[in-house]
Amino acid sequence: MKKVCLILSVIVFATGSVPASGGNALYVVNGLTETLSKIDLENDIVHENIVSLGLWPNDIVVRGEKAYVVNSGSEDLYVVDLMSDSLLSIIDLGEGTNPWSAAFSNDNTLYVTNLLTNDVSKVDLTAGQVVTTILVGTAPEGLLVTGNRLFVTNTNFNGVGYDPGTVSVIDLAGDTVTATITVGTNPQDLVLDPQGEINVVCTGDYWSSFGMIYRIDSATLSLLDSIPTGGTPARAAISQFGFHYMAAGGWATDGEVFLHGTLNDVILRDSDDPITTGAGAMDVAVDSEGYMYAASFSGNTVTVFDVPDGYVKEYSVEGGPTAIALSEEPWVEVGVLPAQQQVNRGELLEYTIDINHAGDETEQVRAMNLVVLPNGVPFGGNPVLGPFTFDLVPGQNLNADLSRLVPNAAPTGRYVFFTLVDDTDSRRSAVGSFWFDVMP
Repeated sequence: MKKVCLILSVIVFATGSVPASGGNALYVVNGLTETLSKIDLENDIVHENIVSLGLWPNDIVVRGEKAYVVNSGSEDLYVVDLMSDSLLSIIDLGEGTNPWSAAFSNDNTLYVTNLLTNDVSKVDLTAGQVVTTILVGTAPEGLLVTGNRLFVTNTNFNGVGYDPGTVSVIDLAGDTVTATITVGTNPQDLVLDPQGEINVVCTGDYWSSFGMIYRIDSATLSLLDSIPTGGTPARAAISQFGFHYMAAGGWATDGEVFLHGTLNDVILRDSDDPITTGAGAMDVAVDSEGYMYAASFSGNTVTVFDVPDGYVKEYSVEGGPTAIALSEEPWVEVGVLPAQQQVNRGELLEYTIDINHAGDETEQVRAMNLVVLPNGVPFGGNPVLGPFTFDLVPGQNLNADLSRLVPNAAPTGRYVFFTLVDDTDSRRSAVGSFWFDVMP
């Protein structure tokens, strides 16, 4: 496969090579020992077995000061207090469900796919119980919440093989399926990129068909195209600037992680040239400092890479790391919203920027606006606004209505607009983005 390596280094400003995040941690679900490990990224220390988990723990998600672990075998959800690293409660998900993955729609609501009952459970976290179930396709696994929709991958395993995979689209206002989109074989995970496209990772059947990414327009729900990766990619994560990582197993010697550049829709690292980790790469995560973490089940390791693919270091953990999730201290939140997502040449693109300091210390930050052209190449005039350096005090909110003229000679197609805020003293960054189409 031809490689096109168009790395967006001109819009990634972080520097350095060793993770050191104040108060940040990576939580690791160990599938063999059924325990939770904590990697203290500030002090570079691994704490093993901070909590004993249920049977066959399979996924973990973090929200605020709590983590939620999906246990497929005991068919429940463990709620973990991250301040004390202790088990708070257990939420029953129902007999015979074999729960698989989880995703938040808000602070109080968690959706969980149930592999054997072909549905999705809606969990009220305050009440600590399932409040409704939504029937989807056969053997659902991955979830993605964007806007008022929940997207669910249905692997459609029929007991001996795979029927064509699908993605169910659920309207969160009524918890009803409103559309079903046919994709490739055995879709297991999906991520939303800065272009507004949903990238569905299809693993293949492990012997005759292999990895593919199917791209769906999140606005129209139309299937755009598919891109081969080879191998067996599964769980995925995406960086703030659209680097899409896929854990792809690799069980013989080295584990494998694939890399997809979503802004120009090219595969940067695939089965012919993977990012290598410890054997059996099972999950990936990306933090706000520009590091990617890969959990390797057979290697009993978590490997750290500098985005996009520079090796940094490796942590040893116990018992078959299966899933990982980051807990990052509150910092700056960035939102950027366009007045319209279609604009003609010669017209104004209007947008609103909102910057909120969620941390507890005054920070000196740098802010700028950046544009990526329809071919995935950063605009030569970047930054189109800034950079500006200023102090943010805790609780401060900055809001501005801005506009920019679209040149008469601008190429037509889909652009991506970024607002980047980064810490002048560290690698921390916060990014808001939106896409817009320039019309003829």
